[in-house]
Amino acid sequence: MKIGFDTLAAAGLLDEQRPLNLRDQADMAFGVGNWGKGEQRFGFMEGDPSDILARNAKRPTKGHLGDWWGSDGMGAYCARDVAYTHLLYEYQRPALREQQGLARLLKYLVLPGLAAFTEVERNGLYLDADFMGRSELSLTRFATALKGLVVDTVDPGLMAEWVERANAKTKKGAPSAPAGDVLGNEHFLRAWIFTDPRGLGLPVTKRTEKRGEPSVDAGALKDLQHPAMVKLQRLQKALKNCGFFDQWREWMCDCGRIHPYYNVLAASSERDDDSGGTVTGRRSCDKPNAQQIPRKGMMRGCIAAPPGYVFLEVDYSQLEVRIMAWLSEDETLLDVYERGGDVYIHFASIRYGIPEAEITKAQRQSAKPFVLGLIYGMQARSFRKYAHSMFGIEMTDAEAEEGHALFFRTYPGVLRFHEQQKMVVARDLQVMSPTGRIRHLVNILSLDKWERLKAERQSINSPDQGTGADMTLAAMIDMMGLGGFPEGRLLPEDEVRIVGDVHDALLFELRVDTWRENARLILQAMEVPRILTETLGVQIPVRMVAEGTVGPRWGRGKKFALETLDAVEIDEEWAA
Repeated sequence: MKIGFDTLAAAGLLDEQRPLNLRDQADMAFGVGNWGKGEQRFGFMEGDPSDILARNAKRPTKGHLGDWWGSDGMGAYCARDVAYTHLLYEYQRPALREQQGLARLLKYLVLPGLAAFTEVERNGLYLDADFMGRSELSLTRFATALKGLVVDTVDPGLMAEWVERANAKTKKGAPSAPAGDVLGNEHFLRAWIFTDPRGLGLPVTKRTEKRGEPSVDAGALKDLQHPAMVKLQRLQKALKNCGFFDQWREWMCDCGRIHPYYNVLAASSERDDDSGGTVTGRRSCDKPNAQQIPRKGMMRGCIAAPPGYVFLEVDYSQLEVRIMAWLSEDETLLDVYERGGDVYIHFASIRYGIPEAEITKAQRQSAKPFVLGLIYGMQARSFRKYAHSMFGIEMTDAEAEEGHALFFRTYPGVLRFHEQQKMVVARDLQVMSPTGRIRHLVNILSLDKWERLKAERQSINSPDQGTGADMTLAAMIDMMGLGGFPEGRLLPEDEVRIVGDVHDALLFELRVDTWRENARLILQAMEVPRILTETLGVQIPVRMVAEGTVGPRWGRGKKFALETLDAVEIDEEWAA
């Protein structure tokens, strides 16, 4: 399928911060008002036409557009949709002619990407029903046991009082609320943890923005470092994991697959925190969200290969750090990757003052927060909190300051890149990635210091994350033969299905008898995304290394890279 033009895609490239729906785009471009949506509900009310008309005559503002005929009905509404879409096309063409980089990105990456994800969504992810049933039962039992452990840490009188409150609000005839159910009530948690004299009386470390009440979100609970909070967080995580099974059942088709929706386009309505959300070019996913499934085997393992196939996950090794080496041109980082090194081992060697060959697994792990946090410009205090919340690594303010300084002494080009990006965004109010993707950051002009600092951080991380997202998208387009290359589709449709996208990774189902040759093509396409290098002319000075894991299900299998692929032997029962 070839897409010639898409006004929503073009709008997202021209200004990713604006709302992208047709109504808002038409209003901004032409000053037109709402021509239907929001004024009347949609749908179809069954019944005799005369009855429908009679009802609508009595309450015209509450009618359904599907009930109306003539100039007031769906025909006129749809006609305006078509007219304004065409007018937007004519409106956007001159803007794209003035920004040829965005025009090329739209033509060669974004539009083919939309077509590629149409196929990915159609393929869907296969759910192993038996494995899912066993996993759900195990997790439910685990959550029930955890709930009992948490309840045991609460004063009985306090618990009884809140259970009584919950039961007072329960509908007549409904069963009474079990004691553990109030653990999901933020007001109970606030009383138990902070305010009630029968509770724990812990110090408040964080308050809510709107009301200034003690916060009970995950970050605040972790900061408290109390044994009861550790149990509570484990319970919350277990309950969240159990919720995935409900989502899967809701969205699973009769064929045994879920077909998640992927948002390929930038959208200001999505998350816009320091991680960038979709405004950087990263895809988001919902209905259901397949990008947030926990890495635990009993969760991801529910997604499997059907009989006759094996499941393959391919992701990039240290992608964001490799891209930072590319963007910053830091000589030390470039040298690490040129010799096939590992940046976490390299920094751990510098930090502990011992040879790389002697670095332990624990020491390598302790280097990760330094590398992954500081490449995006975290200050020492924020970095200390990040290391604790994301990696469970404790350090003093002095240790954080020392590690912060050591990192930028080791990789001075990264610091130069950070300062360069801050100057660029202050001058241009935007930054650009190597692929030509623009991130508008007008908040750099804000009178609010924290908004300005946020814009500076986004000027650093957006080109990195956006480039990574474009690399996986370019590889997918090439594999599906949508890039315009003469050899066409690289992966035979009857042998390979691309079934998912999880940030830096792509998910596949490979026919068992030809999996090895197709896995090699996949790794090669991801390491050298030809849409970027040949079509868009992007020069990539760092080798991008793709690594695969092949097995019967997601998260379980054997790892390999291009150099070790031939040595991998799969078990015959995987595809039985």
